[in-house]
Amino acid sequence: MRLIKTSIAGFDQFCNGGLPPGVIILYGVPGSGSEVFAQQVYFNRISMGTNVTYFSTMKSRDLIKSDMAVYGLEVSTLKEANCWRFIDGSKSKSVINLIQTEMKGGRWVAIDSFSDILLSHDLESAVQLLNTMSSKARKNKGLYFALLTKGMHDPKVETAMLHFADGVIDFIVTEEVHASERKIIIKKMRGTLISARSLSFSIEEKGIVIETAVRIT
Repeated sequence: MRLIKTSIAGFDQFCNGGLPPGVIILYGVPGSGSEVFAQQVYFNRISMGTNVTYFSTMKSRDLIKSDMAVYGLEVSTLKEANCWRFIDGSKSKSVINLIQTEMKGGRWVAIDSFSDILLSHDLESAVQLLNTMSSKARKNKGLYFALLTKGMHDPKVETAMLHFADGVIDFIVTEEVHASERKIIIKKMRGTLISARSLSFSIEEKGIVIETAVRIT
């Protein structure tokens, strides 16, 4: 299987070359780095000819653009070229249909956040959406992201989401005395063998920065 490069230095090496096609849940508490990860990977993929659609169910597109610009991820010209598309799903009752339409067009999709889908739809609809995303991702050889807020839902609901996704990347924040320590653990990834070790990272002016191999535990 051909792996997909994220172009995040250190992360692809950790994953033996990249991530396999599929729908991947980015699982973490607010501020853990899952949003930055999704935005950075998709921004990097634009230069490789990928067309992406970023669904937001909470923030306005202007606020997301402003947040991304902090890390040097300027998408204004990309938006004009239609290779990056924002869709505000918070104002639509048919957000699932919108997501499916974008996927049919061959675009990669990120849903920020899937937790809002769970709050506004029943579990069966959410599972069907994950299964559809998985099927389209494999067909299009794409990487689709669903951001899930840790601890926001009933444990059984969260477990169901993690079960039906092709992959799960856990973003962990540990509060220390003088600073927070951030780690990534790949809990699950169908189609490839990836170490269960944790990967230390920081969020800096250029986004996600993987720390040296010494910090891989």
